[in-house]
Amino acid sequence: MSARDLLRAAIDRLPDEQVAELYEHACRLEASQPPPETPVDTPDIMEQLRAIKIDGLPADFSENLDDYLYHGKPIDPGS
Repeated sequence: MSARDLLRAAIDRLPDEQVAELYEHACRLEASQPPPETPVDTPDIMEQLRAIKIDGLPADFSENLDDYLYHGKPIDPGS
């Protein structure tokens, strides 16, 4: 049985007045904990997405997709 399960069982045996007091203690304990540290140097997802560079497609690929797919325009990465 885990500590949480044991604690729940002990709380179930307490009268309501003591449960309220225990809840107040738990709130104070939670408030006294320092916030979890977040790494400062970790870029967020948008920064990571902005950093992605796609190399190898023509600059006008999205504008002329139909020409590339259906009209046989050759894909030259340098153009």
